[in-house]
Amino acid sequence: IAFWIGSIVNSIYIKRMKENIFQIDMQKLILRISFDFVSVNQANIDEMINNMLNKTGRFFHVDRTYVFMINYEDSTMTYTHEWCNEGINPEVGTIQDIPLDVFPWWMEQLKSKKLVYIEDVSKLPPEAAAEKAQLTRQNIKSVVVIPIEENGKFLGFIGLDSVVSFKRWSNYHIELLRILANLLADGLIKINAEKESSPQR
Repeated sequence: IAFWIGSIVNSIYIKRMKENIFQIDMQKLILRISFDFVSVNQANIDEMINNMLNKTGRFFHVDRTYVFMINYEDSTMTYTHEWCNEGINPEVGTIQDIPLDVFPWWMEQLKSKKLVYIEDVSKLPPEAAAEKAQLTRQNIKSVVVIPIEENGKFLGFIGLDSVVSFKRWSNYHIELLRILANLLADGLIKINAEKESSPQR
């Protein structure tokens, strides 16, 4: 019995150690990206976003990270930035000006749950048929997406794809993604303010 209890205590200790290490690494990632975005401007915004996606993809051990931006003038969304792991086909430049109503289930999840979380694309509900077809075309097995918001308005969303294997994300992962989405939103707000204050030619 003592050995059994000791094994349980040891496994709990190891689990907590791993969680502590993850949280420390997570804080380091947030600090690095926050530091990068302090100096964000119109000239380097694309580089900053790409660097963020690179660091995020490697931290999460996923195959693809990306950003979609929403254009409310014509109710479309465009795949604007991307990082891909080795051997993964890029999608940036191939998905542009997609009407928002093409993926109604996806957009409803973002609006109601502030999250799209799919552990197994093959198990999507019937109402997500359009989304399932698109994700299957990209050979995506698992995906998680967080909206980028400004005062409740969607600016776009940041997503992580797992192509090689199925993946489950913890609450820690989701919380980190929300923080990164907020950092990106702040950067985009700063850029928009710059554009509005710059003289028109």
